[in-house]
Amino acid sequence: AAQIRGAILQLRDEGCAVEYALLPAKGDKQFKRALELNVTFTFKLERTATGETVVKLKSLRTREETIVPAGELSARVRAK
Repeated sequence: AAQIRGAILQLRDEGCAVEYALLPAKGDKQFKRALELNVTFTFKLERTATGETVVKLKSLRTREETIVPAGELSARVRAK
């Protein structure tokens, strides 16, 4: 939870608008909400087998998914 908050704060500090639900919701409801808000990207933090935290970044415009190191999230979002 702390890592997701850190990622959200970093993106907001860099001028990105970030929507985060405080209460858990099913994936389909989250995706529907993202479409309603005309969101550009969704992201999910995941751990690799080696314990490294990575981000699964999905473009809602192209449906392209990429895996990026957690420290590169804001740079990737701002570059696209």
